Amino acid sequence: MAPETEFCRETLTDNLPSPSTDIYGLAKITIQQTFYNAGKTGESISNLLASETDQAVKNALIACQNAYSIIQQSFLQATVEFEEHNYKVIPDVVDGTGRALDSCLTSFDVPPHPKNPLVQQNKEMRTLLAMANVCGQSNYQIILPLLILFLSIHNASSDKTTQDLINYICYQMEQFGFCSKTFNENLPSPSTNIIGLTKITVDQALKNATNTFNFIENLLKNTTDPGVKNALMVCEKGYKIVEQSFQEASREFEAKDYENMKRSEQGTPRAQGSCATNFEIPPFPSNPLVERNKQMRILIAMALVTANLLKV
Repeated sequence: MAPETEFCRETLTDNLPSPSTDIYGLAKITIQQTFYNAGKTGESISNLLASETDQAVKNALIACQNAYSIIQQSFLQATVEFEEHNYKVIPDVVDGTGRALDSCLTSFDVPPHPKNPLVQQNKEMRTLLAMANVCGQSNYQIILPLLILFLSIHNASSDKTTQDLINYICYQMEQFGFCSKTFNENLPSPSTNIIGLTKITVDQALKNATNTFNFIENLLKNTTDPGVKNALMVCEKGYKIVEQSFQEASREFEAKDYENMKRSEQGTPRAQGSCATNFEIPPFPSNPLVERNKQMRILIAMALVTANLLKV
């Protein structure tokens, strides 16, 4: 599978609100993810500009900064139009975004041809713009068969009984796609029961908590902004609690001590939530953990739901 195709599939799969998402739901995903990606890349460019000394690279990055600002603003407006069901105007709203991205790409082609540090980000944005363009088309005779194929691939790793159980759990999550993908990518077999699904949630929650804790520690080493630093210290403490709680839950799961496993997990939503709310305190620092917090929040919810489904 081509990298662009895989990126497209993962973007849609991770953000599906339900397994029967229609073309409007897919269009919403592409608009939201393009807006999010443009903002994230814009922040990366600002960070690069702050440390860059090569004037040629700086000039190219400034052109890219302007381009990604146009893309972000266009898709912000597209989001507003989508929510108001003004679907017909969305293609016009985002019409200039492809040209904006091209201006970023070509800015590095100007002598002395500086090395482009945004190759991967530009590739992802190009794919997202193409996805948004496809979802904006009216030829559903082409799109719907692709959607059916996409959904069949998405659910191919589990049998019907297991997938029905996964669907039951994931319908209760804020993001069905991420939940379902997490289960399907980690199934020990196509016929996995609730015990096996519970193990997946504990293992993945622990893995995510550990990775995020390490990520926070690295951010703290390189952060000088006092507001961000204070917020990250709260997150470090919160994720350490989550990590330790799921370490304990993992031991209790292996011992089949499901009742105590549930008790170990019960405090994790509050600990993780302290990280998200801490960035809402003045001076409202930019939160570098938005996506990680969302994934952790979903994994914790998955763990709690599966734990409650176990027959103790």
